[in-house]
Amino acid sequence: MKRISIILALASLLVIYMTGCGKHKPDSDPNAWMEDLSLPVPINFGSSSLTKSEINSLDGVTFGVFAVEHGDASQIDWKGGPSLLLDNVTATMDPETGMAVLDGGPYYYPLDNHRNFSFYGYYPTTYPDGTPVSVSRADESLVATMRIKDNQDILWSYSLAKTTLADNGITYSGFNGRYIRKVVLQDKSKLPTLAFEHLTTNIVFNAKANKDLSAEEFAKFSALDFKITGVTLNPITNTNDEGLTIEKKIPRYAKLYLAVENTTRDKESGRPVGTSPSGHKPGELVGVINEGDIGKLSAVSPDVTFPEKNVNYQMAQFFMVPFSGVQDDMLNVTIAYSTTVEGKTKNSTFDVQIDISDKTFEAGKKYMYNIIFYPPELIEIGIDDSKLGWELGNGKDGEDIDQG
Repeated sequence: MKRISIILALASLLVIYMTGCGKHKPDSDPNAWMEDLSLPVPINFGSSSLTKSEINSLDGVTFGVFAVEHGDASQIDWKGGPSLLLDNVTATMDPETGMAVLDGGPYYYPLDNHRNFSFYGYYPTTYPDGTPVSVSRADESLVATMRIKDNQDILWSYSLAKTTLADNGITYSGFNGRYIRKVVLQDKSKLPTLAFEHLTTNIVFNAKANKDLSAEEFAKFSALDFKITGVTLNPITNTNDEGLTIEKKIPRYAKLYLAVENTTRDKESGRPVGTSPSGHKPGELVGVINEGDIGKLSAVSPDVTFPEKNVNYQMAQFFMVPFSGVQDDMLNVTIAYSTTVEGKTKNSTFDVQIDISDKTFEAGKKYMYNIIFYPPELIEIGIDDSKLGWELGNGKDGEDIDQG
């Protein structure tokens, strides 16, 4: 899975004495905490290494961060207090320095070193209209409500400390100030690292004029002022044994389980392991279909035209909760387009059905559907995949579906 890696680094910050997480007048020596145990250890983000993705850079991107005490459920107060060292703190990557800055910081580990903390990050922190993403403290978990209908890439990350035998022969667990002093100062690779990963599956619809069109046929697109104006994903359909059509609505909302109770670190993968009382895991994106929901997703296309033949032009893309089709499931797509002749514009649509029998649309993978046109209507569908920062969904060549 492609990831965007961010290292939670020890910054050379000016720090001062305190008894917990807070802000005070800085000490004259920015590194005094390394020797003076009465000073707290700072938390800050360092430079990032990035991979290609829909978000191809974290420069200027705001993401949310939680630092959660891990241990038995009885120890954690999900409403805040000492259990949440960082309580939905936003951070922004500085494009000039490559450093991520915690808003309202600096922040510090507690001096008592009796509690260990794990870090969790998420994106987006706001919906497109500027409203903050809602994070609830329910189900002994931190749960963010995401709006799938907004077609936003959804990212999640985590960092749990690996219990480590230090050079002094003592084993330390973390993350806390003592772990940073005894382990991280000896081995910087033990720094907390947030590796952001895609939680959605990405479905892209492209349009292209058929490569075999004659010059005269291709010119009809321009003569008709042909433009694709939008794409809608309708509920998935299937037919039961009685011949009745059954609809499966597409989730327009989702719950992202940022962190859950009783979380431990998997020794091999380093991933957080735990379940909420309702059975959900950290990093799980769960589709929600509300009563009366239309169960479809729509995207406006930027008046897509065909300047060249046999070239893909993106009509729309959708970031969706991962899902799987069963035998005879059909993905139903409506494409809206307009034609203009002698100053009169006509808006039309046509429907496309794509067989997704037993096909799985996985998190972190992109699936591209290339709609091939003759003027002025569809003749077939070709399916292809392209990485574009995501893993291939169904191979390099994909599959072709002839719509007749």
